[in-house]
Amino acid sequence: MTDNPHQPREGDAVLGGQTPVPTSGAVLGGIEGIEKCLASAIVEARVTAISEAIKYGEPGWELVIQSLKDKSGQVRKVAERLLYRKRTDPKVKRVLREYNPSLFFECLFTLTGHLDNVHSVAISPDGQTLVSGSSDSTIKVWNLQTGREIDTLTNHSNKVHSVAIGPDGETLVSGSWDMTLKVWNLKKGRAIAPLRTLRGMVRPFPFAIGPEKTIAIGSSENAIIIRDMKTGKVVQTLNQHNYLYSSPLRFFYPINSLAISLDGQTIVSGSSGRTVAVWDLPAERIIRTFTGHLDKVSSVAISPDGKNIVSGSWDKTIIVWDLQTGNGKRLNGHLDWVNSVVVSANGKSIISGSDDKLIKVWDLNTGRVMRTLTGHLDKVNSVAISSNGKTIVSGSADKTIKVWGMRS
Repeated sequence: MTDNPHQPREGDAVLGGQTPVPTSGAVLGGIEGIEKCLASAIVEARVTAISEAIKYGEPGWELVIQSLKDKSGQVRKVAERLLYRKRTDPKVKRVLREYNPSLFFECLFTLTGHLDNVHSVAISPDGQTLVSGSSDSTIKVWNLQTGREIDTLTNHSNKVHSVAIGPDGETLVSGSWDMTLKVWNLKKGRAIAPLRTLRGMVRPFPFAIGPEKTIAIGSSENAIIIRDMKTGKVVQTLNQHNYLYSSPLRFFYPINSLAISLDGQTIVSGSSGRTVAVWDLPAERIIRTFTGHLDKVSSVAISPDGKNIVSGSWDKTIIVWDLQTGNGKRLNGHLDWVNSVVVSANGKSIISGSDDKLIKVWDLNTGRVMRTLTGHLDKVNSVAISSNGKTIVSGSADKTIKVWGMRS
């Protein structure tokens, strides 16, 4: 095909308009030309326009700020990068903090007190309390704002592998290698003696707290058991999981992780069979399965709007699944097993912890890494994020907990 002499070439200057802008071209026409290019349907034209906008002083920076709301992730990424260079400007800093608080995250303090591997961390809905479970067989309750240890619970007789706080902020559940789950009443950061101990498990299983004082537990038969936390009674049993892994040898893969949607209607399970299953809880059936991981699924999470499932795996990747279409977007960046994934309350970010000692903050929509937090000396087992998105907590095999956020 012959070149069109009337079209711009590499290095040409281009007057603002609808004409595609070459990669190294420039936009002419002043701030009006920039505005015209930003109205273009062509992503490359908008990217070039915001890169040129900063030459026009304050009006240009205003256009860059506006581009943080562009429908294109590529445009938003360039705008964010440009603004980050100007992050010392009070207005820009305020805008970036509202847009992506993690850009300014740093380690606020490191909590020490556990004598062994910290397996699990959880933050209360009001963001005031942190709970941690450890291989030292204890649960510690901390004031998240000050880092002060409030209480140490010693009722388990073996490693505590999981802790979770219910939506009411007053219920704490802990799971241990002593083959029990304990339900605690959490009042003003203090946990009274266990209200109930659930027994009968033959190995540590994952669990998730539902919105209606229920708890979903993976069982030894690879079913999911729903119990009433107050009475301990079984109210539902989801058995279809066995069907997923049926084979001539009748070998079943363990369920490693569970998550429950905010409305309590959907449960997601991840297994050693590299599969993610989505359950309709009222109908007691699987409505979708996702396959794509190359190793066991270690952690699952559900976006607040219920439209996306996020899974982390020992294959070192994270996959964001679209529940409606079934499509998956693979996120690469960790160098070792991904142990924990959570989704922020606003549905914009994924936080992950890995054996590579790193915590990563991802843009859920674009799949790009927005921030990498470093400081742990051993693998990161668990991550949590506060409901306001301003605090991330990580628990590590280095026996410490780190609290990340923005300094006042």
